[in-house]
Amino acid sequence: MRLYLLSLILCFGVSVYADTLKSVELSESEKLIFENRKNITRLNLKVENLKESIDGIKSLLDSINQKNTATFKSNNLKNRVDNLEKRLNELEKENKKRFIKIKK
Repeated sequence: MRLYLLSLILCFGVSVYADTLKSVELSESEKLIFENRKNITRLNLKVENLKESIDGIKSLLDSINQKNTATFKSNNLKNRVDNLEKRLNELEKENKKRFIKIKK
């Protein structure tokens, strides 16, 4: 954030400086240096924006991963409960059959 503000201030300063230099004749190397500084400032702003975007994407991915993990755990528990219910039903049927045999 500080880099972003610094770049913004620098960009503003460069544009003000550019307006005052329009009336001053610059050598080719000075013009190149000036343009390079403007480009560096713009690139710094873009890099800062990209970093913020990446941080946002990381945050979204973390949230999605947490939801997926919770869903997986929930589904896994549901499957285990379903399997236990099936097994319990099978055992009840077996017990009924055995009870009937014992009763006879």
